[in-house]
Amino acid sequence: MNWSSVVKLALVLFIAQVIAGFLDGLLIPPGGSLSWYFAGHAASLVVCSAIFAFFAVRNSARAFAHAWLGLLLQALIGLAFSLTLSILLGDLSWTSIALEWVVLILALAIGTSIGISVRNTSRPADA
Repeated sequence: MNWSSVVKLALVLFIAQVIAGFLDGLLIPPGGSLSWYFAGHAASLVVCSAIFAFFAVRNSARAFAHAWLGLLLQALIGLAFSLTLSILLGDLSWTSIALEWVVLILALAIGTSIGISVRNTSRPADA
């Protein structure tokens, strides 16, 4: 297991999620429509899928294991961050957090599969 890669993945995912959340709060008008809400999650799906794909291309062995461990580590960091924010800012939307979890799991499946596929097609075939 390449733990430095798992930690890097977790940190990159966390930073991407913080930036996405900040942009959601900045760009989506208060009381914005449901389409804005889903557009933010769709953007998060694309960005996180790309991150998982990039890491899967670079990790030649156990790409899904690395991805799951990175996601779990990011979840722990994100949970601590969310709890800190809830103390400072008040109540959080746990429904939005649950939806973001679904998005992250979909991104893991999609991005890691794409990354493995790209890695396997870029290798020369055995003669």
